[in-house]
Amino acid sequence: MPALPESARRPRLIATDLDGTIVGYAHTRTGRVSPRTLAALRTAHRAGVHVVVVTGRPLRWLAPLRAQLGDVGPMICSNGAVVVDPASGDVLASRPVPRPVVHDVAARVRALDPTATFGAEALEGFFWEEGFSQEDLGQGTPGSLEQALPSGARVVKLMARSQALCPDEFLAAVRAEVGDAVTTTHSAPGMSLVEISAPGVHKAATLAELAASRGVGPADVVAFGDMPNDAEMLTWAGLGLAVADAHPSLREVADAVVGACDDDGVAAAVETLLQLPVR
Repeated sequence: MPALPESARRPRLIATDLDGTIVGYAHTRTGRVSPRTLAALRTAHRAGVHVVVVTGRPLRWLAPLRAQLGDVGPMICSNGAVVVDPASGDVLASRPVPRPVVHDVAARVRALDPTATFGAEALEGFFWEEGFSQEDLGQGTPGSLEQALPSGARVVKLMARSQALCPDEFLAAVRAEVGDAVTTTHSAPGMSLVEISAPGVHKAATLAELAASRGVGPADVVAFGDMPNDAEMLTWAGLGLAVADAHPSLREVADAVVGACDDDGVAAAVETLLQLPVR
């Protein structure tokens, strides 16, 4: 049984990250959630607890999760920029980065780090420069990202990748350079990839609005995560729990640490929480 704080109580809302939290990194492509974790989340859902998936994943990566979770949701993706109906896949709300801001931020980050390359998740699709990813994504644009983006594309997450700086160094440098104009974070282990959202857009902000619409305050929320992009969410929630293999910075802000992702740490914690009295 996980060691939860004495103040822990049965939640009215459970919010969980996906990759590295309930989806092992070995299963990122398939999005496979373990049977035990699925059972725990479905049990909570049937018991009347709101269960919300809050992920940095883009809209185009949610189909495998929607198939497994069914009507468990809604789903918040792209670090809070998009809210999705789990049953239909329809976008319920979105907060794009203003197009002039995309151009300004890209220019400032290039000046900061000439090795930086860019990709952009938009509601209309994914657009990227050559060299942005080592994976086989198809043909990237030979020019700049700004040239590749269609005029009407609504960018919900701009991404910058460095070949010169380590992940934490790159995040700190980008945050210092453009943090006045956008929200910056990091979620990819071992990859120097900074994720950029519109000002004030992060997981906690969107989750707080969704919870309030259901009459739930932060004291009745339990949130799980593993990377820096979960920090605001774990800090906002009444009980913020990091998995054992989480980024050190997240473990520092968490109220407690549960088992590792691959050990069904979230499932074990949910099972325990559902046995606690409502206060």
